[in-house]
Amino acid sequence: RQVWAQSLAQAWMAYQESLSAYNALMLKASQDAFVRLQDKLAGLEKSGQKIETLRAVYDLWVDAQEDAYADVALSADFRAAYGELVNRQMRVRKLVQDEIERVSTQ
Repeated sequence: RQVWAQSLAQAWMAYQESLSAYNALMLKASQDAFVRLQDKLAGLEKSGQKIETLRAVYDLWVDAQEDAYADVALSADFRAAYGELVNRQMRVRKLVQDEIERVSTQ
């Protein structure tokens, strides 16, 4: 039981580390999206175009967010971080599931 608890604690800490790395990439995408939105708005201003509706602002924001996310999601850093996150999450899940099965059979 103590060995299981130690294994779970280690697996949980590793998972949290991976989650932090993944979240850092998502933050990077969000920050990049904000810069892209500013650039899109500046481009509209330079061309003399005006935004007439909130929907138009929303559409610009979605375009900026999708572009920024795509850049991050297609990167090698993202593949590595996401793969590690899922692997570590599954390790935690397996340890918990094994304990549930052990307790259930007793």
